[in-house]
Amino acid sequence: AEEFEALSAEERAEKLERMKREVELLKVKIGQSRKTLLDTTLAKRAESVPPLGRLIFKVRRNLKGHLAKVYAMRWSQDGRHIGPASQDGQQFVLDPLAGK
Repeated sequence: AEEFEALSAEERAEKLERMKREVELLKVKIGQSRKTLLDTTLAKRAESVPPLGRLIFKVRRNLKGHLAKVYAMRWSQDGRHIGPASQDGQQFVLDPLAGK
């Protein structure tokens, strides 16, 4: 910061322009890198996946506790508990095997 303040107004403007050009060059490089990584689309990739057929979901247990819609859920590392995220802002750790 002190180095920049020690520069004249003209030198600051030059340095700022160099930095802007460098940023634009980096944006181009990032775009090129993304294009090499994104060599296919989801639709093309999905063509090689066999169809699953009809899925039938069965309610095994109805866990209660949230007052609003649950929009996400994560299993614990041990696979025994779940942590749902709800629009009501409450957090629970549930044990689905015990129904609690």
